[in-house]
Amino acid sequence: MYPAHESRILVELFTVDHRITGYISSRHARLLDELNATGLSYLLLDEVSSTNLHGPLTQSVSIATLRINRNAVLFVIPHDSEGPPAGQRLYSYVAKKQLLLYVIMPNFELSGNAHFGTVSLNIRDMLLDLPGVNFTPLTDVTVSFLAKPHITLQSPIVAVNKALIQAVGIIEE
Repeated sequence: MYPAHESRILVELFTVDHRITGYISSRHARLLDELNATGLSYLLLDEVSSTNLHGPLTQSVSIATLRINRNAVLFVIPHDSEGPPAGQRLYSYVAKKQLLLYVIMPNFELSGNAHFGTVSLNIRDMLLDLPGVNFTPLTDVTVSFLAKPHITLQSPIVAVNKALIQAVGIIEE
């Protein structure tokens, strides 16, 4: 097993061309902290399955360990984990203002809620220009794969790579 200070988190990550599932081992209490950690330009996954999104989605390649460039990851969907300890969340929670956003990324469109902790609701300042934060969470997310529009995913939370966002706007409710 893993030391008490390390957790294993099952994730589903998407690049422009691939859906990759596997386990990230993290010394951080939250997945976002691992995704935003400085010092390494890659993520290391174990027990990996990789599917080419442009081919048959039923065909995948199994890989023991995969090293992936963080800059290639569009977004990450966390699934079950072997940590953090009971009562501790993968994402910290503080009551915040919520906005429904429309996000365009290569090959994908996402809609989901962004949570902002200040009075200003300026998307540029709050979502795109936060220093030291590469991945930002959206909640209650719908993901659409543009090459195969019949494929949509629903997830309670998605960590989005801000550097790969092509466009973002507020959905008027």
